[in-house]
Amino acid sequence: MILIFGPFPTKENERDGMVQRVAAIESLLKESARTYVCGAYCRHWKVRSYYDGNLTVYYVNFFAHFFLTLSLILRARCVYVHSVFHAMFALPAYFMRNCVITDIHGVVPEETQAEGKAVKALIFGCIERIVVKRSRAIICVTRRMAGHLVAKYGRTAPSILLPIFEQDIPVPPRQTLTDGPISVIYAGGTQVWQNIDLMLRSAAKYPRYRYIFMTPNPEQMRASAGRWDIRDAEFSSGTRADVVKRYATADLGFLLRDDSTINNVACPTKAIEYLASGVVPVVLNNRIGDFADLGAQFLLLDELAVEDMRQKLNDMRTSNYACLRRLTDLHEQGWTELSALLENLGCIP
Repeated sequence: MILIFGPFPTKENERDGMVQRVAAIESLLKESARTYVCGAYCRHWKVRSYYDGNLTVYYVNFFAHFFLTLSLILRARCVYVHSVFHAMFALPAYFMRNCVITDIHGVVPEETQAEGKAVKALIFGCIERIVVKRSRAIICVTRRMAGHLVAKYGRTAPSILLPIFEQDIPVPPRQTLTDGPISVIYAGGTQVWQNIDLMLRSAAKYPRYRYIFMTPNPEQMRASAGRWDIRDAEFSSGTRADVVKRYATADLGFLLRDDSTINNVACPTKAIEYLASGVVPVVLNNRIGDFADLGAQFLLLDELAVEDMRQKLNDMRTSNYACLRRLTDLHEQGWTELSALLENLGCIP
């Protein structure tokens, strides 16, 4: 039995970034007997369980169901932990078993510190140290993430590079810009770290572009946009399929991540979606993940001031498709390495 710590993918949470990664790993494990432990600190005081063939899902409380979790750890052939966020629930496994694979996802201590939660950041930092030292292997989404952990802790468990992919690459690639004015899209949430206000200010500052904003609450974003004079903008929401269709009508895509460790070691799903759809990312810096190292070309926000960029965007798109092919090769290599490890542990046929 494979024991997995993390959120179980459902229709309700399928757009969550972490869940998308969990769902990708689930596709590799779906033929094997597996058990999910979905833990909480202040909920699930009574165990809830779900069974479907070789799948079992437990919703447990960290305090009330510690011994249930411990018994599952002792019975498992392999323990797969999604993120340091969930490593606390699996903590005994790092000291009692030599079969723990940890998918790092992101730099949780730095993320928590950025939210102003200093005590939690300290706790997650201690857990992260245990994770990177005592895992059988750690899964990293970028080389920069693996390098960050080595620089922070010295020697770590062996790492497997597995970039995030959640969609097929369109074939054939787009070769030309869309008709009419160059269009800029944003599809995502309105969290502070997405820099929504900066997007809207930029839309007002560079009025010759057509803007498309797709968010879960378009009316809220429309109201926020009222503070600026934005001439040509569409505000809407839609399903994932709707978003992919709109990508095909866009030339540029906002990806305004600040220059920080959190963003510099990440592999944003949105960046992959943009590259796969022929959309050139508009960024604040070129230090997001491994993209620049792999030959990707992004447009800096200030470069929206350039008058005629159609040929430049076509050239950038060509470079980005080449980058995407390299990322695909890295993903396939990482997938092969992870599959071999799981097979060696007797977890997959």
